[in-house]
Amino acid sequence: MLAETRAAVQKGVKQGKTLDQLKQEKVLDPWKKWNGDFITTDVFTETLFNDLTGKKDAKFIKHN
Repeated sequence: MLAETRAAVQKGVKQGKTLDQLKQEKVLDPWKKWNGDFITTDVFTETLFNDLTGKKDAKFIKHN
């Protein structure tokens, strides 16, 4: 699941898509069963996007 979700976001990054585009496209929808109170698919998309793009100025994401 981790490798597959990272690859899905990385594919979008390579295509030049923004974080908002990836969220709107629900790129992690195939793994929505993992969505929950601790971390949502949007937050996980943002976490992966920031890691892949090297965003050091990204805001801290507090998980429950």
